[in-house]
Amino acid sequence: MQQLTTLATCTKAETKKVNEYAPLLFDLTSLQQEANRKFSLSAQDTLNIAQDLYEKHKLITYPRTGSRYLTEDMYEGIPALVDVVANIPRFAPFVQELKKHPISRRPINGKKVTDHHALLPTETDPTKAHLSAIEKKVYALIVTRFLAAFSPVCQKEVTKLEFMCGELLFKASGTVIVVPGWREVEYESRQKGNEKTDDDEDQELPKVAKGDILPVSDPAVVKKMTKAKPIHAEASLLKLMETAGKDLEDEELKEAIKECGLGTPATRASVIETLFTREYIIRDKKKLLPTEKGLQVYELVKDRSIASVDLTGRWEKSLNLIARGERAYEQFIEAIHKYTHDIVKNLSEAGAHYQGEKREVADQTEIGLFEEQMVRAGKGQFGTYLLHKGKFYHVEIKEPNQVELPEAITIIEQRRAYETTRDAEMEKNTVAVVGKRYTILTGKYGLYVTDGQTNASLPKHISTDEAKTWNAQQCRQTITSYKQWKKKQMKTKRA
Repeated sequence: MQQLTTLATCTKAETKKVNEYAPLLFDLTSLQQEANRKFSLSAQDTLNIAQDLYEKHKLITYPRTGSRYLTEDMYEGIPALVDVVANIPRFAPFVQELKKHPISRRPINGKKVTDHHALLPTETDPTKAHLSAIEKKVYALIVTRFLAAFSPVCQKEVTKLEFMCGELLFKASGTVIVVPGWREVEYESRQKGNEKTDDDEDQELPKVAKGDILPVSDPAVVKKMTKAKPIHAEASLLKLMETAGKDLEDEELKEAIKECGLGTPATRASVIETLFTREYIIRDKKKLLPTEKGLQVYELVKDRSIASVDLTGRWEKSLNLIARGERAYEQFIEAIHKYTHDIVKNLSEAGAHYQGEKREVADQTEIGLFEEQMVRAGKGQFGTYLLHKGKFYHVEIKEPNQVELPEAITIIEQRRAYETTRDAEMEKNTVAVVGKRYTILTGKYGLYVTDGQTNASLPKHISTDEAKTWNAQQCRQTITSYKQWKKKQMKTKRA
C-alpha cells in the first residue's frame, strides 16, 4: 500500500470565473416539482392551489402551461409586474436591487412559447388578497422565480486544486460566489423553506498557490459503497414523465416525443393521483412506493408495449405525420381501436390467471335485472358479494347461488339508505374537503380524516382552523401512519 507523508505539495491551482444563469420561469410541471421538494405538496394539490390563485384570486397567469418562456411583446410589461410584487415586504429589497440593473432578456423566446406562456404574477395587488397559508407559500414560489429569472447572472470563482502526498494524488474543488445576482432571492427562499441545496455541498477553499507545501493532519482511509438509484419522490417522477423518451434509440421516435414526454402539464398530476386512487402506490414521507397490487400490475404489463415509452413515441410520430398531411387520420384511429381491443383482451386473459404465480377468476351468477341492469353474485376474498352498476355489496353467510333477486334488491337498497344517512351526517360534521379523496370531519372523539375506507384521528393539538388548511399529503400521511400503527397492534395481539 502506498504511504502518505505528513506534507502535501500543491501541483495545480486553477481559478476561473464562471457566470451562472438564473433558472427559467415556471411552467406547471416545474412548479409542481419545486412545491413537492419544498412543501411536500402532491402534483394535484399544487395544480389545485395554482388554479385557485388564477381563477379565484387573479394573482397569477394561466397555470396549465408547458412553456417556460415569454413572447417578445411581454418584455415591456415586466417592470410593472416587478412594481406589484414590491408591495410584499419580503420581496421589496430584491426589487430595489433588480431595478439597479437591466432586466434580463433570457426568459424571452417566442419560438419556445407553446399555447400558453410561462407562469407569471399578475398586476393584481397581492396584499389585498385573502390567501390561506399554503396559497401564500405557492404564490411566493412563483414570485421568487419571477424575480430570479429577470435578475443578473450569478458570478462565481471555481477553484480546482491538486496535491501530491507521497506517491498519491489528491484533488479538491470549491466555489466562491463573488456576485450573488439571482441567487440572492433564490437563496433567501431556500432558507425560508429550510431546504438543503447542492450549494451546501460546495466548499470554500483557502488561497493556495502552485508549489505551496501544506501539512497533512489526521489522514484516514474511508471505505464507501456505491448507492442504488434513489426511490422516486413526486418531483422526480414528474421530471421523468416530462423527459420520457430521451433514451430511445430510434431518433425519429425520440424527436417526436421530445416536446411532450408522458402526459401533459395539465394531466400528469391526475395520472399520479390515479395511481394512488387505485392503490398501485403509496407515499412514505416523500417516497413513492409500489403496493402489492401495484407490483402485480407491473408484472402483468412490464414486457408489453402499453408500458413502453416507445408506444407514445410512435403515436406522437403518427400525429406529426397527420399534421403534415402524410398519413390519414382514419388510418390512425383504426389502428388505435385495434390496439385497444387487442391489449384489453390480452391483459384480461393474463390477469385472469395471475395472483403472484396463479389466480383464478371466480364465476359470477346472474340473479336478475334491477333498474334495467343485471345483478350478479360472486365469491371474493371476503365472502359473497353482489355486483350492480359497477358497485359491490357484501352479503352475509350465503353462497352466490343461494341469493335471490328480492333479497339482493333489499341488500342494495338498505346499503344505499345507509350511505345517504351517512353522507348527510358527514356533510353536517365536515370541516374540510381536501382534493377529491379526503374529508376532515369532527366526531365524537375529535377531528379525524377519512378517505372513505379508513378513519384516522388528527393529532390533538390540531385546531379546526388549522385542519382547514391541511393538504392531501398531510391527510394521506395521517391515514398511512394509522394503518401502520394498527398493523403493529394486530401483530402484538397475535403474539
